[in-house]
Order: sequence, then structure tokens, then C-alpha cells
Amino acid sequence: MIDIEPYLMRIKERASQEPLKKEFESFNRKVLFTFTDTGESYVVAFNRGDVTVSKGQDTSAEVQITTITDVLAGIMDKKTNPVTVYITRKIKVKGEMQDLLKLQKLL
Repeated sequence: MIDIEPYLMRIKERASQEPLKKEFESFNRKVLFTFTDTGESYVVAFNRGDVTVSKGQDTSAEVQITTITDVLAGIMDKKTNPVTVYITRKIKVKGEMQDLLKLQKLL
């Protein structure tokens, strides 16, 4: 099990840096990450270029990602192929395809 908070903070940092900052200024969505191995949930909220990370549930999140901490860490460290984990159902994602494609740039 990996401490996932630094990885989620990395998403926030990436969205705040150029050239992605400009691209995410108009992205107003909440992303709920649920980690089945720890039983924890986190919300990464994008609001007019401002990104916040908070622990807890939010049923109004437009995008929902369910996985284990090792899978998300592997994707973000470029050690795990995101397509492979999606096909093998090690990560489950719900949301609009255009939102998912945009978020992929942060991982």
C-alpha cells in the first residue's frame, strides 16, 4: 500500500503549471478517487483554474475513479500502462469521455 496523497497533490501541481494551466482554466469538474485497498476516498476539484484536493466522499462528482493505490501510483510513475489496467479492470472509471481524455493529461 502506498501513501496516495502525494500522488494526488502531483495532479494538482501539474494542473497548475504551464502549458496545462491554461487548458484547465475552463475545466470545472470534481473527480472522486476511491481506493478499495485503503477504504479511503479523495476529491480533486477543478474550479476555474483552481485545484483542491480533499479527503472524503462527494456523490456529485462528475468523474469517478475506483482502483487501488498501487495502480494509480504506477500510472503516475509511468511504470504501469493505463490502457492495460483499464482493460484488465484494475481501474474503473465513470464519466464523460471528453472529461476522461482531459484528465489523462495529468496522469
